[in-house]
Amino acid sequence: MIVKGLKIIRPNILALAMLTFFDLSFAQSSEENLVKEIVSLRSEIEQLNSQIDEIKARIRAESRNAQMRKSELALSYDRESLRVREFKSELDKKKRQLAEKSSKNTDLIPVVLEGIGILEKYVNSSLPFKKQDRLSQLSQLRKEVQEGNILPEKALNQLWAIYEDEIRATKESGIYKDTVYIDNKPYLADVLRVGMVGLLFRTGDRKYGFLKAPEYKIHLLSSGKDQKMIDNMFDSFKKQIRTGYFVVPNFLPGEVRK
Repeated sequence: MIVKGLKIIRPNILALAMLTFFDLSFAQSSEENLVKEIVSLRSEIEQLNSQIDEIKARIRAESRNAQMRKSELALSYDRESLRVREFKSELDKKKRQLAEKSSKNTDLIPVVLEGIGILEKYVNSSLPFKKQDRLSQLSQLRKEVQEGNILPEKALNQLWAIYEDEIRATKESGIYKDTVYIDNKPYLADVLRVGMVGLLFRTGDRKYGFLKAPEYKIHLLSSGKDQKMIDNMFDSFKKQIRTGYFVVPNFLPGEVRK
Protein backbone atom coordinates (compact mmCIF):
# COMPACT_ATOMS: atom_id res chain seq x y z
CA MET A 1 0.00 0.00 0.00
CA ILE A 2 2.80 2.30 0.86
CA VAL A 3 4.55 1.64 -2.44
CA LYS A 4 1.36 2.22 -4.34
CA GLY A 5 0.86 5.41 -2.38
CA LEU A 6 4.29 6.60 -3.29
CA LYS A 7 3.69 5.87 -6.92
CA ILE A 8 0.57 7.93 -6.76
CA ILE A 9 2.20 10.81 -4.88
CA ARG A 10 5.31 11.28 -7.10
CA PRO A 11 3.52 12.70 -10.16
CA ASN A 12 1.74 15.21 -7.92
CA ILE A 13 5.03 16.36 -6.43
CA LEU A 14 6.48 16.84 -9.91
CA ALA A 15 3.48 18.85 -11.02
CA LEU A 16 3.70 20.97 -7.88
CA ALA A 17 7.39 21.62 -8.48
CA MET A 18 6.73 22.64 -12.06
CA LEU A 19 3.88 24.92 -11.01
CA THR A 20 6.08 26.55 -8.42
CA PHE A 21 8.80 27.12 -11.02
CA PHE A 22 6.37 28.70 -13.43
CA ASP A 23 4.94 30.90 -10.66
CA LEU A 24 8.41 32.09 -9.70
CA SER A 25 9.32 32.67 -13.37
CA PHE A 26 6.11 34.65 -13.95
CA ALA A 27 6.66 36.67 -10.80
CA GLN A 28 10.21 37.46 -11.87
CA SER A 29 9.02 38.49 -15.34
CA SER A 30 6.32 40.71 -13.83
CA GLU A 31 8.85 42.40 -11.58
CA GLU A 32 11.14 43.07 -14.55
CA ASN A 33 8.25 44.60 -16.52
CA LEU A 34 7.27 46.68 -13.53
CA VAL A 35 10.82 47.91 -13.15
CA LYS A 36 10.93 48.84 -16.85
CA GLU A 37 7.63 50.71 -16.55
CA ILE A 38 8.87 52.56 -13.48
CA VAL A 39 12.10 53.50 -15.25
CA SER A 40 10.11 54.67 -18.27
CA LEU A 41 7.74 56.70 -16.10
CA ARG A 42 10.67 58.26 -14.27
CA SER A 43 12.20 59.23 -17.61
CA GLU A 44 8.93 60.79 -18.77
CA ILE A 45 8.57 62.62 -15.45
CA GLU A 46 12.08 63.99 -15.77
CA GLN A 47 11.34 65.17 -19.31
CA LEU A 48 8.12 66.81 -18.16
CA ASN A 49 9.93 68.45 -15.26
CA SER A 50 12.57 69.71 -17.68
CA GLN A 51 9.88 71.11 -19.99
CA ILE A 52 8.11 72.73 -17.03
CA ASP A 53 11.40 74.31 -15.93
CA GLU A 54 11.96 75.65 -19.46
CA ILE A 55 8.42 77.06 -19.58
CA LYS A 56 8.87 78.69 -16.17
CA ALA A 57 12.18 80.18 -17.28
CA ARG A 58 10.60 81.52 -20.48
CA ILE A 59 7.69 82.99 -18.55
CA ARG A 60 10.08 84.67 -16.10
CA ALA A 61 12.11 86.07 -19.03
CA GLU A 62 8.98 87.32 -20.81
CA SER A 63 7.72 88.80 -17.57
CA ARG A 64 11.02 90.66 -17.10
CA ASN A 65 10.88 91.89 -20.71
CA ALA A 66 7.29 92.98 -20.30
CA GLN A 67 8.18 94.83 -17.13
CA MET A 68 11.08 96.52 -18.91
CA ARG A 69 8.82 97.51 -21.81
CA LYS A 70 6.25 98.79 -19.36
CA SER A 71 8.89 100.90 -17.66
CA GLU A 72 10.15 102.19 -21.00
CA LEU A 73 6.61 103.06 -22.12
CA ALA A 74 5.92 104.80 -18.84
CA LEU A 75 9.13 106.81 -19.23
CA SER A 76 8.29 107.62 -22.84
CA TYR A 77 4.78 108.67 -21.83
CA ASP A 78 6.19 110.96 -19.16
CA ARG A 79 8.58 112.53 -21.70
CA GLU A 80 5.82 113.07 -24.25
CA SER A 81 3.48 114.45 -21.59
CA LEU A 82 6.17 116.93 -20.62
CA ARG A 83 6.65 117.92 -24.27
CA VAL A 84 2.90 118.41 -24.68
CA ARG A 85 2.78 120.62 -21.59
CA GLU A 86 5.76 122.62 -22.88
CA PHE A 87 4.16 123.02 -26.31
CA LYS A 88 0.85 124.04 -24.76
CA SER A 89 2.62 126.59 -22.58
CA GLU A 90 4.47 127.97 -25.61
CA LEU A 91 1.24 128.04 -27.63
CA ASP A 92 -0.57 129.94 -24.88
CA LYS A 93 2.33 132.37 -24.74
CA LYS A 94 2.19 132.92 -28.51
CA LYS A 95 -1.55 133.44 -28.39
CA ARG A 96 -1.17 136.08 -25.67
CA GLN A 97 1.52 137.83 -27.70
CA LEU A 98 -0.66 137.63 -30.80
CA ALA A 99 -3.64 139.07 -28.92
CA GLU A 100 -1.52 141.94 -27.61
CA LYS A 101 -0.17 142.79 -31.07
CA SER A 102 -3.55 142.34 -32.74
CA SER A 103 -5.21 144.74 -30.32
CA LYS A 104 -2.92 147.50 -31.62
CA ASN A 105 -4.02 147.06 -35.26
CA THR A 106 -7.68 146.15 -35.01
CA ASP A 107 -8.52 148.81 -37.59
CA LEU A 108 -7.05 146.57 -40.29
CA ILE A 109 -9.42 143.67 -39.57
CA PRO A 110 -12.52 145.19 -41.28
CA VAL A 111 -10.35 146.12 -44.27
CA VAL A 112 -9.07 142.55 -44.60
CA LEU A 113 -12.56 141.03 -44.24
CA GLU A 114 -13.97 143.41 -46.84
CA GLY A 115 -11.13 142.54 -49.22
CA ILE A 116 -11.82 138.82 -48.74
CA GLY A 117 -15.49 139.38 -49.57
CA ILE A 118 -14.67 141.32 -52.75
CA LEU A 119 -12.25 138.65 -53.90
CA GLU A 120 -14.79 135.87 -53.20
CA LYS A 121 -17.33 137.61 -55.45
CA TYR A 122 -14.72 137.83 -58.18
CA VAL A 123 -13.82 134.12 -57.91
CA ASN A 124 -17.49 133.12 -58.04
CA SER A 125 -18.02 135.16 -61.21
CA SER A 126 -14.76 134.35 -62.99
CA LEU A 127 -13.54 131.32 -64.92
CA PRO A 128 -14.19 128.31 -62.62
CA PHE A 129 -10.60 127.12 -62.75
CA LYS A 130 -9.74 125.35 -59.46
CA LYS A 131 -12.62 127.32 -58.01
CA GLN A 132 -12.98 125.34 -54.77
CA ASP A 133 -9.27 125.66 -53.97
CA ARG A 134 -9.37 129.41 -54.49
CA LEU A 135 -12.50 129.85 -52.36
CA SER A 136 -11.15 127.56 -49.62
CA GLN A 137 -8.01 129.66 -49.38
CA LEU A 138 -10.10 132.80 -48.80
CA SER A 139 -12.43 131.02 -46.36
CA GLN A 140 -9.47 129.80 -44.30
CA LEU A 141 -8.00 133.31 -44.18
CA ARG A 142 -11.32 134.75 -43.01
CA LYS A 143 -11.56 132.10 -40.27
CA GLU A 144 -8.07 132.87 -38.96
CA VAL A 145 -8.81 136.61 -38.92
CA GLN A 146 -12.14 136.21 -37.14
CA GLU A 147 -10.68 133.85 -34.54
CA GLY A 148 -7.69 136.12 -33.95
CA ASN A 149 -5.16 133.46 -34.93
CA ILE A 150 -3.28 135.74 -37.30
CA LEU A 151 -1.96 139.28 -37.06
CA PRO A 152 -3.95 141.80 -39.13
CA GLU A 153 -0.76 142.87 -40.92
CA LYS A 154 0.04 139.27 -41.88
CA ALA A 155 -3.54 138.66 -42.99
CA LEU A 156 -3.37 141.75 -45.18
CA ASN A 157 -0.13 140.52 -46.73
CA GLN A 158 -1.66 137.10 -47.45
CA LEU A 159 -4.73 138.71 -48.98
CA TRP A 160 -2.54 140.87 -51.22
CA ALA A 161 -0.60 137.77 -52.30
CA ILE A 162 -3.89 136.13 -53.31
CA TYR A 163 -4.83 139.24 -55.30
CA GLU A 164 -1.49 139.06 -57.11
CA ASP A 165 -2.08 135.37 -57.92
CA GLU A 166 -5.45 136.24 -59.46
CA ILE A 167 -3.95 139.07 -61.50
CA ARG A 168 -1.09 136.82 -62.67
CA ALA A 169 -3.59 134.17 -63.77
CA THR A 170 -5.16 136.63 -66.24
CA LYS A 171 -1.79 137.02 -68.00
CA GLU A 172 -0.64 133.40 -68.04
CA SER A 173 -1.77 130.24 -69.84
CA GLY A 174 -0.88 126.67 -69.11
CA ILE A 175 -1.87 123.01 -68.87
CA TYR A 176 -3.27 121.68 -65.59
CA LYS A 177 -5.35 118.90 -64.08
CA ASP A 178 -8.79 119.98 -62.95
CA THR A 179 -12.33 118.67 -62.50
CA VAL A 180 -14.96 119.55 -65.08
CA TYR A 181 -18.64 118.74 -64.74
CA ILE A 182 -20.43 117.24 -67.73
CA ASP A 183 -24.14 116.66 -67.16
CA ASN A 184 -23.47 117.22 -63.43
CA LYS A 185 -20.97 114.37 -63.41
CA PRO A 186 -17.35 115.15 -62.38
CA TYR A 187 -14.51 114.24 -64.74
CA LEU A 188 -10.80 114.65 -64.06
CA ALA A 189 -9.48 116.29 -67.20
CA ASP A 190 -6.48 117.88 -68.83
CA VAL A 191 -7.32 121.57 -69.04
CA LEU A 192 -5.62 124.32 -70.98
CA ARG A 193 -6.37 127.66 -69.36
CA VAL A 194 -6.02 130.68 -71.63
CA GLY A 195 -5.55 133.49 -69.12
CA MET A 196 -8.88 133.80 -67.33
CA VAL A 197 -10.74 134.20 -70.64
CA GLY A 198 -11.49 130.58 -71.44
CA LEU A 199 -10.58 126.99 -70.85
CA LEU A 200 -10.16 124.02 -73.20
CA PHE A 201 -10.36 120.47 -71.86
CA ARG A 202 -10.17 116.81 -72.78
CA THR A 203 -11.03 113.90 -70.50
CA GLY A 204 -9.56 110.43 -70.24
CA ASP A 205 -12.49 108.94 -72.15
CA ARG A 206 -11.92 111.40 -75.04
CA LYS A 207 -14.54 114.01 -74.27
CA TYR A 208 -13.54 117.41 -75.66
CA GLY A 209 -14.94 120.82 -74.92
CA PHE A 210 -14.45 124.32 -73.58
CA LEU A 211 -15.77 126.88 -71.13
CA LYS A 212 -16.09 130.54 -72.04
CA ALA A 213 -17.26 133.79 -70.51
CA PRO A 214 -19.61 135.06 -69.36
CA GLU A 215 -21.74 132.04 -68.41
CA TYR A 216 -18.83 129.55 -68.22
CA LYS A 217 -20.97 126.61 -69.28
CA ILE A 218 -19.59 123.39 -70.75
CA HIS A 219 -19.60 123.26 -74.54
CA LEU A 220 -18.80 119.77 -75.87
CA LEU A 221 -17.06 119.34 -79.21
CA SER A 222 -18.00 116.31 -81.28
CA SER A 223 -16.30 117.35 -84.51
CA GLY A 224 -13.10 115.48 -85.21
CA LYS A 225 -11.66 118.68 -86.67
CA ASP A 226 -12.29 120.64 -83.47
CA GLN A 227 -10.90 117.82 -81.33
CA LYS A 228 -7.76 117.75 -83.48
CA MET A 229 -7.35 121.48 -82.90
CA ILE A 230 -7.44 120.96 -79.14
CA ASP A 231 -4.94 118.08 -79.36
CA ASN A 232 -2.58 120.28 -81.36
CA MET A 233 -2.93 123.07 -78.80
CA PHE A 234 -2.10 120.70 -75.94
CA ASP A 235 0.88 119.28 -77.84
CA SER A 236 2.24 122.77 -78.50
CA PHE A 237 2.00 123.80 -74.86
CA LYS A 238 3.66 120.58 -73.73
CA LYS A 239 6.54 121.40 -76.06
CA GLN A 240 6.70 124.89 -74.50
CA ILE A 241 5.52 126.47 -77.77
CA ARG A 242 3.36 129.24 -76.34
CA THR A 243 3.73 131.98 -78.91
CA GLY A 244 2.69 131.91 -82.53
CA TYR A 245 -0.41 131.25 -84.58
CA PHE A 246 -2.88 128.69 -83.17
CA VAL A 247 -6.12 127.50 -84.73
CA VAL A 248 -8.65 126.65 -82.02
CA PRO A 249 -12.41 126.29 -81.73
CA ASN A 250 -14.19 129.59 -81.21
CA PHE A 251 -14.36 129.69 -77.40
CA LEU A 252 -13.75 133.42 -76.84
CA PRO A 253 -16.58 135.69 -75.66
CA GLY A 254 -18.10 138.03 -78.22
CA GLU A 255 -16.57 141.24 -76.87
CA VAL A 256 -13.07 139.68 -77.01
CA ARG A 257 -13.53 138.45 -80.59
CA LYS A 258 -14.43 141.95 -81.73
